[in-house]
Formats: sequence, C-alpha cells, structure tokens
Amino acid sequence: MSTREEVFEFSKMVINTLQLMGFFEGKLPKISGFDVVFSEGFDLAEKNYAAAFYVGGEGVPAIVLKKGFSLGEPDDLHCLVHESIHIAQVMKGDYVYSVNGQVLWKGEIYQSLDGAHPDYFDEYLQPWEFEVKEITPKVIAQLAASIAI
Repeated sequence: MSTREEVFEFSKMVINTLQLMGFFEGKLPKISGFDVVFSEGFDLAEKNYAAAFYVGGEGVPAIVLKKGFSLGEPDDLHCLVHESIHIAQVMKGDYVYSVNGQVLWKGEIYQSLDGAHPDYFDEYLQPWEFEVKEITPKVIAQLAASIAI
C-alpha cells in the first residue's frame, strides 16, 4: 500500500511532466494546489475503480484512492496518471465540475456520464475524458523514459 505522500509526489511528477510536454501551453496554472485522500465517503471498489477525481466545494481538486492503493500495481499506477491529468485540466482552467453532474469544459456545459457508459471516452460527449485517454500513454512513456516505473 502506498502512502498519501508517495501518491501526492507521484501526481506532482505527472503534472510536471505535462508541463514539460507543453500541456499548459506556456500559461501558469490557475490552481496551484490539490489533495490526495483515501476513500472513506464512497466505495471505489464497488465500481472497480482504483482512483477517482473530484473538485471540492472550495474549488480544490482532489484524487480519491481506493483502500489498499499501490503505486507498485500497474493498474493503480495507470489510474493515478489518468486522475492526475484531470488535476492538470483543472489547473489549466479547462475543466470545472459542479455537484449536479455537469462539467464545464472550455466554456461549454456537458452532462457527466457514468464510468461504465459505453461512450465515456467519446470525443464529443466527454472531451475531457477523451483528452486524458489520448495523453495518458504519452505521459507514461515520458515518465518511463525518465524514471523506473
């Protein structure tokens, strides 16, 4: 099991890698902080998720981890990279989440789909998920080239 601090540091590494890859397009991130918490309020295992992402009431993005999350598990690691990219989307100002299940993405409102929905990664229905799906393998390759993951 990984500690909160280990996960937080790895997420920061993902965000720094995105910055090196030009993700922020030379702009300074609009939000500088984020949080990492272990699941207590809802059961990620119920949906077979290793991690999830949300934006709290004060606008601070957070990654929620399943109990027993481990950076040593490839699926958990992949999930963390995915969720860390969502944090970067919020920092960039592209992604804003509201509690009523709607997402404000680049100034347009979208209805958020359940993770099991067949169109979850659709470019037009959930462009933020499509972007993450496209970027994740590139980030993992970049990380693998710079550190042993």
